[in-house]
Amino acid sequence: VMYPSLQHLIKEGKKGGGRPFFACEYAHAMGNSIGNLREYWDVFEKYDRLIGGCIWDWVDQGLRKTDENGVDYFAYGHDFGDTPNSGNFCINGCVFPDREIPPKMAEVKKVYQYIDVAAIDLVRGKIEIQNKYFFTNLKSFGAVWTLSKDGQGIESGKLGRIDLAPGEKITLIVPFKKPVLKAGSEYRLKLSFRVLKQTPLLPVGHEVAWVQLDIPFAVPAAPQFKVSKMPSLKLVENGGSVAVSGKEFSIEFNKGSGTISKLVYGEKTVIDGAANGPELNAYRAPIDNNRGASRSQWKKGLAEMEGQLKAFKVVGKNPRYVSLKVSKVYRVGSEELFTLDAVYTVFGNGIVVVDCKMVPAFSNPIPKIGMKMVLSGKYDRLEWYGRGPQENYPDRKQGSKMGVFQSTVADQYVPYVRPQEMGNHEEVRWLALTDEQGDGLLAVAEDEMAFSALNYMAKQLDKANHTNELKPMDEVVLCLDQQVLGLGNGSCGPGVCAPYNLIAAPTTFRFSLRPASGKESAVGKLPKVGPNP
Repeated sequence: VMYPSLQHLIKEGKKGGGRPFFACEYAHAMGNSIGNLREYWDVFEKYDRLIGGCIWDWVDQGLRKTDENGVDYFAYGHDFGDTPNSGNFCINGCVFPDREIPPKMAEVKKVYQYIDVAAIDLVRGKIEIQNKYFFTNLKSFGAVWTLSKDGQGIESGKLGRIDLAPGEKITLIVPFKKPVLKAGSEYRLKLSFRVLKQTPLLPVGHEVAWVQLDIPFAVPAAPQFKVSKMPSLKLVENGGSVAVSGKEFSIEFNKGSGTISKLVYGEKTVIDGAANGPELNAYRAPIDNNRGASRSQWKKGLAEMEGQLKAFKVVGKNPRYVSLKVSKVYRVGSEELFTLDAVYTVFGNGIVVVDCKMVPAFSNPIPKIGMKMVLSGKYDRLEWYGRGPQENYPDRKQGSKMGVFQSTVADQYVPYVRPQEMGNHEEVRWLALTDEQGDGLLAVAEDEMAFSALNYMAKQLDKANHTNELKPMDEVVLCLDQQVLGLGNGSCGPGVCAPYNLIAAPTTFRFSLRPASGKESAVGKLPKVGPNP
């Protein structure tokens, strides 16, 4: 069959018998896609009757063209005066037309890998390795391990060659030393299996499989900042703004918009503008999987809604912190879509905690929910602790490791032949946007969040039909999201699986803004001293 649902696969798998079942197509690789691949393979591997399936297809079938300005792009249906045509429905490959590798290929490689590792007693390093090859002994590969703390490697070693026949399992001890546990930190063990001998396709050292496991050490809770030891603050109100300043920082709020109009850390102005955010955001550029029935279910107007201030007031004062409450309603035309109550608590050390409550006036599916802000383009160096290095999504993150990664905002761009949503990262603990000197803004999740940092607005990506139509902004569009919609398979099969669907509902979201020079404070928790929104 083609594009069976998971429920259909399970039903067929339970039938048993000697006749195999094959999904001749089960994943449609059109644009930013390959969602829920792991879920399908969990079912394939559970039932003996299910023998797998095929992704449609291998390569985007675009043809290179050059526009009147000499800019190359890939063309598709209707770009040649061809009628009839199927538009970009030939752009559905795992690789780009020039065979460059898009982020989704990392997911395919990871889910398809033939080596698995399970924790037996991970605190003591005890694991089980399974050889899922049919004809290859694992002694063809070398195994190395890395112990990491908060995404950074702290110890590594080799397991060497493992003599394990196809289909067999073995229990081993990874000989790492238990580290001195740091309060609030996270520890993981990664195993990597690499080619030992040059092959016609693979060089020595090429990674054929990897597994990363969370180690359940009894780590003390993260430390909490002590408000009593913070520097004192100064609060100044005038007709149009509220300003709070302390040691080496200042922040101003615009009373008309309820947004941060200026944020200065040291001598660097991180935010400067009357309405640069944060603003409630529930929109992303549709991917190809959203352009059919699933997109039609989205609440209309999410891209055009604008916020109107209902109330702005100081709700808590202390020599070492100030809390300000912003209440806004977001409308498209006269129709109300969301209300936002946000409490900004400014502490004497320059940290700004944002407590949001976002309430929709509807219950339709939405593509994301979170806050958006715009920063100066000089803060174009990106570092984060979360899933990476490539973009990833709730239902396409198996191929992305947890770690600390560096990039630039420009390199977050993915040249999808038809531009669309891109650049999201999941399970993010913190991210930093900095200038050449390493100064800038640090955003820290209360627990975890998703984010993207691009030189494009979502509406720009949605409007363009080809890459040559895009012009990057000088500014950085930073989205901090409590949740984003999965990718699914809706361009040719079932939509987003239930765990990764996103229906509008009252949502709370807590994060903090801090100076980027203080990344070591990212694990520090802040008390909820102000009123809840």
